[in-house]
Amino acid sequence: MRSSFSYSDPIRRRPTSLVAVFAAALGLATAFTLVAPAPADAKRRSSPVYVQRQPEPDDPLTIVVSLSKQRLSVFDSKGLVATSPVSSGARGHATPTGIFSVLEKNRTHFSNLYYNAPMPNMQRLTWSGIAMHAGALPGYPASHGCIRLPYSFSRQLFSMTNVGTRVIVSDDPVEPTAFTHPKLFAALPPGKADIPRPARRPDNLGIESAASGVGTISAMLGVTPAAAAEAAVKIAAQTPGQTPGQTNGEMPGHSSATGSGQSDDGPPQRTRAMVMAELQSMIDSRAATLSAREDDVTRSAEALKSLNEKLKAQRVAVYEARAGIKVRDRELSRAEGFQKAAERRLKDFINQQKREMARLQDREDRRRAAHEQDGASDRSTENLLARAEAREQEAQRDAKQRDEAIAREGELESELLDRTHEAEAAALVASSQRNLVAAHEAAQAEITAELVAGRKAFVASKKALEEARTEHKRAISALNQFNKPATVLVSRATGKLHVRQGFQDVYEAPVTIAHPDAKIGTHVFSAVGYSSSEQTDLDWRAVTVTDVGPELPRRPRDSRRKVAAAQPQQSSAPIATADNALSRIEMSDAVRMRIREVMKPGSTLIITDKPLSNETGKGTDLIVERW
Repeated sequence: MRSSFSYSDPIRRRPTSLVAVFAAALGLATAFTLVAPAPADAKRRSSPVYVQRQPEPDDPLTIVVSLSKQRLSVFDSKGLVATSPVSSGARGHATPTGIFSVLEKNRTHFSNLYYNAPMPNMQRLTWSGIAMHAGALPGYPASHGCIRLPYSFSRQLFSMTNVGTRVIVSDDPVEPTAFTHPKLFAALPPGKADIPRPARRPDNLGIESAASGVGTISAMLGVTPAAAAEAAVKIAAQTPGQTPGQTNGEMPGHSSATGSGQSDDGPPQRTRAMVMAELQSMIDSRAATLSAREDDVTRSAEALKSLNEKLKAQRVAVYEARAGIKVRDRELSRAEGFQKAAERRLKDFINQQKREMARLQDREDRRRAAHEQDGASDRSTENLLARAEAREQEAQRDAKQRDEAIAREGELESELLDRTHEAEAAALVASSQRNLVAAHEAAQAEITAELVAGRKAFVASKKALEEARTEHKRAISALNQFNKPATVLVSRATGKLHVRQGFQDVYEAPVTIAHPDAKIGTHVFSAVGYSSSEQTDLDWRAVTVTDVGPELPRRPRDSRRKVAAAQPQQSSAPIATADNALSRIEMSDAVRMRIREVMKPGSTLIITDKPLSNETGKGTDLIVERW
């Protein structure tokens, strides 16, 4: 914020000198001997009167600042309201001429560019640092670009204005004057309350109606809430293709009709009630869409929650199944170990029995040989019987050992068979456990895929919800914006028409300008109210802030064609007056109707040779600078 702070500001208290103290003491001593000032002296010493009268209620104000006269004037529909001296930008920091509006108001403000200098009663004109505020007035341009005001008047002006109040800064003093022209815009008629009720009321009608403040806006427009509701019913009862959408601030359902009347075969004349009903119907439609998108998000969230729970349970199942594999593998390993041990014992026993059988067979052979020898021996009978009995006992022991070995071998074979069965069963259980893990993992992968798809669906539903919220807010904003004044700017430099409401772009269209090479001037037309009780025609005030003389074309270089070329061009160059400027602009009936839908008291039409200023941006009105 550019500062105009000065230590010479009369508002700031100066240090008291000893001389001043002495003078004050002397004055106190002689106070009772002084004579009261004459009435003329009292009048001369009183504070200056800047406000001549209070502005008309609800009248839009126009503030005009003359840099050459260092003067600010405030006008309403009745004329001058207040005037005050100012101090604008000094050399090197000149206050730019242009058409501005109040963007921001702050009773207590400090500069963010010039050492936190105080700027009481600040009213911002540009976001780059130009503002009106209280400051020192030395009688000449002395600020860094801002417009300094007397402190007392800055408070009064602060109370008069609103955000959006028009401010014109020009070199020479100008004054709004009453102006009429057939090409000036009119507003739509308010509309009637006797709109017929349809046979069946749509089910989704009325969503968000109370929240959007339709009753308040209806009252502002002179349309009863019942009329607006009936108009909304009428619009909602149309076929689906008849309710147009809204993009880039575009208002719905504009017609190419000029609003001059209604024929039996043609469409009905558009009214403010009809436009408001269309906007309300759009809000209802967007609210229904928003509700559906919220339901989609709720369902997606519930589905995600269910899938997450299923995935959590499935992960537990997979974990437990994988843990079961370890158990089953240990059981299989133990069973296989038992099987191998049984097989090894059987094998060792068989090998041992082979050696033992060989020894038994060797003893059998020795007994047979001894028996044969005893048959041919001459030993005594007693000795032979004893030997035979010993052989018999040994044979019995060997037979018993064979039987025991056979029995033991059977036991070992049976044990091996049991251990083999156990190992096979453990292997089957382990294989089943692995199949179970694979099944659980497949189920987990399937749930994970469903979860990924569910998350994508949830993100898409959230995005659709945000878009629905944006569209719903845009529809509510369009209804709220409908009652705000509009600024229409026609630029000869670009050949385009721009429309803003509430510092937001709502419309743009090309226009045709007669004599496009001749300057058209810069003119501001302000609608200060309705001119009749029908509340359709507007009462306009015009301000021309550029020279109205004709623009002479450049002379051709060929001197022989100088007279022939200059004469017809000079005669055809129109004078850049407000009347001629309006007459030179041509636009289609559709564009005119589109603008008529936003026209109301407080609206402004600007015609200029200049393009939009770089100061025009988010949070600003249409700004024109430096003509």
